[in-house]
Amino acid sequence: MPMLIKNLLAHKKIALAISLIYSGLLLAVCLINLNDFPKVAVEKGDKIFHFLAYVVFTFLWYNTFSKLFSAKFWKVIFITIVFSIAFGIIIELLQGSLTTFRTADYHDVIANSLGVMMAGILIVSTRKRQVKKL
Repeated sequence: MPMLIKNLLAHKKIALAISLIYSGLLLAVCLINLNDFPKVAVEKGDKIFHFLAYVVFTFLWYNTFSKLFSAKFWKVIFITIVFSIAFGIIIELLQGSLTTFRTADYHDVIANSLGVMMAGILIVSTRKRQVKKL
């Protein structure tokens, strides 16, 4: 199964489609009314969700940007991090302005940004290990 996912992400159109679908789903989940859904019994569970969602978001967009742009690694990782953090901030602003049942929360922005940074660290450290093997 991991090889299938790796092969799918290797094609830039498929990588872009997966990133766009994930982003759209993330946007939808963040803008819908979740009051009717069961509450998570884990303390700070929503912040854990934000963190993990943005780890995945950043990995997907890094994969997409690295295939779409013929730029150097550091430029692609920088673009990915800025894009991912900006996306999280925009969603929080939309929650505060477009909905009456959600509010903008700077704690969510922090959790999102920490997820982005964690993904960035993992991407950089994985790349360094791959370079050392060569």
